[in-house]
Amino acid sequence: MQSLQAKILVVDDAVDHQLIVRETLGKQHTLFQALTLAEADKELSAGTFDLILLDVNLPDGDGFTYYAKLRTQDHTRDIPVMFATSRSDISSEVMGFSLGATDFIVKPVEFARLRARIEARLKLILDQNERELTLQKGDLRLSVSLQRAALVKEGKESRLDLTPLEFKILFHFLRYEEVVFSREQLLSAIWGNATDVFDRTVDMHISNLRKKIALSDYKIQAVHGTGYKLVRKVIGK
Repeated sequence: MQSLQAKILVVDDAVDHQLIVRETLGKQHTLFQALTLAEADKELSAGTFDLILLDVNLPDGDGFTYYAKLRTQDHTRDIPVMFATSRSDISSEVMGFSLGATDFIVKPVEFARLRARIEARLKLILDQNERELTLQKGDLRLSVSLQRAALVKEGKESRLDLTPLEFKILFHFLRYEEVVFSREQLLSAIWGNATDVFDRTVDMHISNLRKKIALSDYKIQAVHGTGYKLVRKVIGK
């Protein structure tokens, strides 16, 4: 499948399950942990996520009610939710799916099965997003279906002449603003399984992309000894 580095919020008070999820997915995806629903609210108010892995039994409430709450809020209603719970009765599973959950996983679950279920759901999400998504942050607007990037200033749009790889890199950075990616992670996300691509290739494409978005609200910043991240420019610098 196409490589996708997703931001996943794991809402579960069982520390052993949190460790299983981190061991299973932590190398491929960016994971955030919440042991209570209150902690989940804080994480969701601070950033966007591609997927929520939600337990049903939590110290400060139940996952079904919380899921219904998420669907009433603008910033969370479109985030896919997978229930992961020790409840194995049919009525709970029916409840989860009737609410609109993306999947219902019964714990304990084997590493390989958990990874396969989550990766399959993420691929469906990615495929749908790539068909429909127009992503805009600040003055950068990307149309995925058209593979077109533009700079929008005072209502006027000027097209950015990006190569397909530069478009993919910019799209990746915009989706994960302020997240630091190593060269190895960028190679995996952008070039996939290609074996003839090297770190200096990443540097070359980043250098070219920097020049093309020089007039935008964003810049690609090198993080010493680690890699790169996309940040908003500070006014006056």
